Parts: sequence; structure tokens; C-alpha cells
Amino acid sequence: MTFSGETEEKLIKEAKTNANAFAELYRRYVEKIYNFFYYHTFNISDTEDLTSVVFERVLTHLDDLKPGTNFSAWIFRIAHNCLVDFYRHSNKYKNQQNLEDIEVATEANIEHNLEKKEQTGILVKYLYILPDLYKEVLILKYHEELSNKEIGKSIGKSEGAVKQILRRALKELREKMPE
Repeated sequence: MTFSGETEEKLIKEAKTNANAFAELYRRYVEKIYNFFYYHTFNISDTEDLTSVVFERVLTHLDDLKPGTNFSAWIFRIAHNCLVDFYRHSNKYKNQQNLEDIEVATEANIEHNLEKKEQTGILVKYLYILPDLYKEVLILKYHEELSNKEIGKSIGKSEGAVKQILRRALKELREKMPE
């Protein structure tokens, strides 16, 4: 049985008891979740580990998902919580690194979303040194294309707070980037 044409709501209902339906949910979201973590850690191993933890938690808690809940916001909330746990337990990633020490990500998926490779490298470098909340909101908004409401649900903030965070994040990004 194939689930590729199913609506998300039907797919979620089926995924609670059907491995093929869960596999389709995984297929739809794995790249988005992977990229979310990659843009935060810039480490493939950590990204893979965190991505697998998210889908393990989704599988474990899929029965807890209430009908009508926005799945995208829900899964990114799980990803956000995993990222918070990761930072809490890791001394590896602190925003106190020098720009010269940051390895610039130039994967094809980044290049696809931005016009020029050079601009991508510069943007990613400066994005990486922003506070974690700013970085997360910018990634969710401009890379994952979530609405402010979905971002708010994902990070536990109101839609108005998300708008304010976006304004501040963009302002700080502009101030840090050279002309």
C-alpha cells in the first residue's frame, strides 16, 4: 500500500499502526529536520544523531498527537527540544568561536536555497554566530518556510514574539555582515 498521495492528517492516523505510513511521514520530513540540525551544528554526525532522535520521539509519541494539531509545528517543536537538550549537554558548540574557526557549509542543499556560493558561505558564517534563538527562528522562517504561527508553536512563543525575534535577528545579522 502506498501513502505518497495521502493527506497529512490521514497519514498521521495511519502511521500510528502502519510502518509504511510512518515511513512516508519520515520521507516527507527527514530532509527538513536534517537541515534544521545541520544549520545549527554544522556537524554531520551530530546532525544524523539528532535527526534520528527526533523520529524516535515522533514514533514514541505519535499516539499523543491530538487530531487537528499542525504536524509540522509539532515535529519542529520536538526538534527544538532535542536541540536544547543537545546544547545543554554539550560544550562543543558555543557562540564564542572566532569566525576564522567556523567551517563554512557549502553543501548543495544550501547552494540550492541561496543565489551564490560565496554569499552562502558568508551568510552561514554570520548566521552561525547569532544567538541560538535568532538562528533557529531565521532557519525555520526562511529555510523551512514555516509561518510565524508555526514557528511560535515550535519554539513556545506567541506569533507576535516571533515577529519581534525575526526583526531583531535580521537587524543583528545586517549589523554583523559586511556591506
